[in-house]
Amino acid sequence: MSHTFSAIFEISQPGPLSFSSMREMAQPLQPGSYVKKKLLLVDDEETTLVAYRKLLSSSSIELDTAASMEEATSYLERQIYNIVISDLRLTGTLNLEGFDIARLARAKNPDTEIILITAYGTPEIKRQAVDLGVAQYLEKPILSSDLRNAIMSLGVEL
Repeated sequence: MSHTFSAIFEISQPGPLSFSSMREMAQPLQPGSYVKKKLLLVDDEETTLVAYRKLLSSSSIELDTAASMEEATSYLERQIYNIVISDLRLTGTLNLEGFDIARLARAKNPDTEIILITAYGTPEIKRQAVDLGVAQYLEKPILSSDLRNAIMSLGVEL
């Protein structure tokens, strides 16, 4: 019978590393320590970004915020996110940039989970979100507990 043992290690020394120096410097993570989850929050309303940043302040997540499609695109080109939370309409009531952000995030990393938020929900919009593979579809106004629960359902501790 074969047993597999795996452990997560953190490196305690910066600088160039060889395999033997990595093995010597590696230390098991302390109980209760974990790797932070990366979240990107996209909304064109600054007050919403501030409120969500405060709501999602946690030692278990690293949160970036973007107020435009251009800013979100820049983040998505540089980072891989565990979860992207995006408002559907960033520049008015006719545009659907949240879908573009979801496609971009998924193109970079198919495992990225998407939470889409909108004040302009329709059955057709919801169907498009489902077809795109959006993990959570929330219609405004949303309770802070709804957003927290949606994020926690995707494996993030808050």
